[in-house]
Amino acid sequence: MPSPHYRGHSNGSSTSNNHNNHNSSSYQSLNGSDKMYRNSSNGSGNRDRVEETNLTLMELENNQRWAELGEQVDLLKELSKDINAEVKSQNRMLDGMSDAFGSTTELFKSTIGKLGVMLTNPSSKHMYYLMGFIIFVFLVVYFMMNRKSSS
Repeated sequence: MPSPHYRGHSNGSSTSNNHNNHNSSSYQSLNGSDKMYRNSSNGSGNRDRVEETNLTLMELENNQRWAELGEQVDLLKELSKDINAEVKSQNRMLDGMSDAFGSTTELFKSTIGKLGVMLTNPSSKHMYYLMGFIIFVFLVVYFMMNRKSSS
């Protein structure tokens, strides 16, 4: 009795020529465990064609996967270039901010130094009054804002 499973066919389908050849020595039984289809006239030719077809299909699949991998690598390359450009841009911005803070710090130190010189001058009582007035204004504004936010 012929087995429904044949070896040597790439997709499980067979040609009508192979089905019509049942009476020749096409089938070989291996104690019921495995049955193999063999055509006595061109068995090795069919097997070679099937192997060649399988190799061709595997090569096509490999080529498709290589192409997909190449596309993904190109995307990653573009992404890394964009990240590199963004990092360089942010580094330039940070360097600019560092320079701006450095110049602001120097200006603040200079202003505090000049204020200290003015306060040590004995004829500058009006500076004490001015500083007291500024502190008073800040305290009034502070208390007004606290009262407004609590109500």
